Amino acid sequence: MTVHYVDYEGAAGTEDGSSFANRAFKVEDLTLTAGDEVRIKKTSDPTSLGTGHVRRAPPPPGYNLLSKSGSNITYSSTDGETKLTSMGNGWLTGDIIHIYHNDSTAGKSISGLWRVTVESGTETNASLKLDNFPGPSDTTASSTTFRWHACTNAIYLSTDDLTKSIACRDAYRGSWTATGTGVSTDYSYPTSYSSFTQSHDYIVFTGRDRFVIGTGASNGKLAYYQLPSALDLSSYQQVSFNFRQSLSNNGNSNKFSLRLCTDTSGDTSVHTIPIDYKNQDQNTWTGLTVDLGTNLNSSIQSIALYQDSTPASSQTIYLQNIIACKASSAADSITLDKLVGLNTSDDTAWYPVQFIWDNILFLKTQSRGKNPFGYYGSNAASFSATNTSATIYQREQVRPYDSSVNQNDASSWDGPSASGTEASPITISGGWDATSMSTRNGKTCIEFNGSMSPLDPSGNHVEISHIYLTNFGDVFASSGAYQKWSDIGLSHFDTGFVFNSSNTDVKGVGLDFIIGVNTGQRSISMRSNSTFTGNKSDFYIKQAVGHSYSGYILNSAANAGHSSWSLVNAVACGCRPVRTEANSSIHIDTLKWGYNSQTSQHLYSYGTLSIDTFDCENFYYECLDVGGICNISDFNYTPDTTFSTDYYYRYGANMGPTYSFRSVNGLIKIADIGTFKGRIYVNGGRVQVKGSTESFTKSLVTGGILESIDHEGVSGANKAFFSSGNTVANETTTRHTASGVAWKCTQTGSCTLSLGKIVVSANSAVTVGIWTYKSHASNAKATLKIPADPLRGLALQTVDTSSTSANTWVKIEKTFTPTLAGPIEIQVEMQNLTSSNYVIIDDLEVSQA
Repeated sequence: MTVHYVDYEGAAGTEDGSSFANRAFKVEDLTLTAGDEVRIKKTSDPTSLGTGHVRRAPPPPGYNLLSKSGSNITYSSTDGETKLTSMGNGWLTGDIIHIYHNDSTAGKSISGLWRVTVESGTETNASLKLDNFPGPSDTTASSTTFRWHACTNAIYLSTDDLTKSIACRDAYRGSWTATGTGVSTDYSYPTSYSSFTQSHDYIVFTGRDRFVIGTGASNGKLAYYQLPSALDLSSYQQVSFNFRQSLSNNGNSNKFSLRLCTDTSGDTSVHTIPIDYKNQDQNTWTGLTVDLGTNLNSSIQSIALYQDSTPASSQTIYLQNIIACKASSAADSITLDKLVGLNTSDDTAWYPVQFIWDNILFLKTQSRGKNPFGYYGSNAASFSATNTSATIYQREQVRPYDSSVNQNDASSWDGPSASGTEASPITISGGWDATSMSTRNGKTCIEFNGSMSPLDPSGNHVEISHIYLTNFGDVFASSGAYQKWSDIGLSHFDTGFVFNSSNTDVKGVGLDFIIGVNTGQRSISMRSNSTFTGNKSDFYIKQAVGHSYSGYILNSAANAGHSSWSLVNAVACGCRPVRTEANSSIHIDTLKWGYNSQTSQHLYSYGTLSIDTFDCENFYYECLDVGGICNISDFNYTPDTTFSTDYYYRYGANMGPTYSFRSVNGLIKIADIGTFKGRIYVNGGRVQVKGSTESFTKSLVTGGILESIDHEGVSGANKAFFSSGNTVANETTTRHTASGVAWKCTQTGSCTLSLGKIVVSANSAVTVGIWTYKSHASNAKATLKIPADPLRGLALQTVDTSSTSANTWVKIEKTFTPTLAGPIEIQVEMQNLTSSNYVIIDDLEVSQA
């Protein structure tokens, strides 16, 4: 076994990876054999940004945003006093709201990201003050409708002035002034909510600035923007900005730069910010940061875009959110290319930052290339609890680049092709200390170019661990077998894991977090003929969030191999957590789920789904839809009682449950159901529960059956409810024999119970009898049935109590002779013509000659 050393920040020494001093740049630069170990140097450890406010709540619902009339805006000329009225229940002071408001009157548009304060006394139909909205001089009412969503993917920092806005942020700002030949500029913003499409034109609703640069453009100043007033940036040393470009290659990287200028027209440049976009995937946004290593000027009056050398082709550049940031050495330095999180065992997710609006960190939770709102995007972040003083951490990422970086999602970058063996796998791990790489004590956080499939192994028996990846294409596109991932974090990508017959025998998928998956896609897709052979403890998802409307976390397609997971945490994931299809199965030790915001975002089982412990918190509309089989050992429901003892409110709407469990020709078994909200719906299927602790409602149609043991908290009260209207319960008062179990059928209707199967011999008579008791001679009846079994030479066998007396025990029996040995089913049909009648059965007797 050989240990190799890799540093994505740059090679050193001989660059052959033979030692820390001679570390290689890439895994692909090494010659690997079975049993080799590759160590990748860690990125910096997390540091604190101070405290902040995080919110545990469901993500925004709906295809578009929610809307309100402009008359619901009450303007104030005092900063932070403008408010929104009649915003409904479900708001807390400190919530973040993202608003689209197409009002071009100076200072009147409330488009942007705002922290809200709930005005006292309005909690049930809130008036929300926009804390950081600058008061306009014109306070007349707006005639323009605004649209909005509440952001769970936003953190409000308690510490002021960690950054300062320079340009390309506020609503209805003026365009940059084009000065060069062959250059045009424009400022654009959403003009209608219907423009919230699959494309990614805007990060926030205040819009973006565009620069169209032709091949005839001369070197030098291309455009400038005069700032509203001079900025003192002397407390900052870095400039960070959101960047998007139009090319499918890297030909124009480092051809342009931003300049901070002390004059008003972009001529007197005092700071140069090169635009090195490292072949960023075309038409996708990324955060770029330049560390100038010195305090910025104290009187910046304009910002300009320069062409520094002749580009290879024409170019379109887009900019948003240009900000000044503290020195990179400062522990509380935050930029647009970092990850943020709570850094606890309950909150393992690290979120990319996509916009910084003063104290608000707007987190990048959508999939690559999608808007951060609406049907195709996502505003779903998840925190373990609402916390007004959570410690917020940031951590740096490395962005490796070489000539092999391209814009093909399925193209592997630094994917090892060598194979290990079962006894001697090749191991590749990040997180090794930066001084000697002798101790693994961190993570290696890698930001990519919005494309490719980084560290995607094609060899067999390869294990990868302690790597966090963001801003890329496909998670896993190769065909190696016996592979294993551990302590992995994934965010802002296009396509998740895809397992099929070409990459079988998966040894483990262990994720600290997975954030953002496309509509209709799966974080982990297990397709036909996939197989999973690792230990259950090596399959886990500690946090899965930021997924779009119709995506899935785990999807086991028809004929996929069985997989077992120790943990799946999909609370507030924003999509459907788990789905099994025909002839597939998933087992989960602990599933955590809840805070969904769409009626279709629940569990599906059309194959087999088994859950040992299901911790369900405050789900909306429906929890589980089964057309196959679902077995749950322990169901624990926790309602959020922030706004009501019964139902949770958000967005001014009731976000409580309607159906807890829904079986359509399926089977649901819950061994310990406890307390739950909502209704059990059974359509042609069967639901079996035990240990319900309070009353619940039920809907039974088309042959649906609900069986409840220890019904509604009463030990020994066992009941079955039928769509016909009958209820069958264990009877203890009127008995034929005071041992075993008797069953009593009440209510109007007819139902059939299967009493089980007996094994019989061939060609000798079998006698089956059962003792019956009925309350009325003609309005109540029991029928003993032996279903037809042509294989054993049996037609339907029946005998009933039509001719027996009421209010006395009578045995009915049937004798038949099977022609083939094997199991025979025994059934009893019970019928009541009025609700006051009943039938009791007791003591089944079976003999064979």
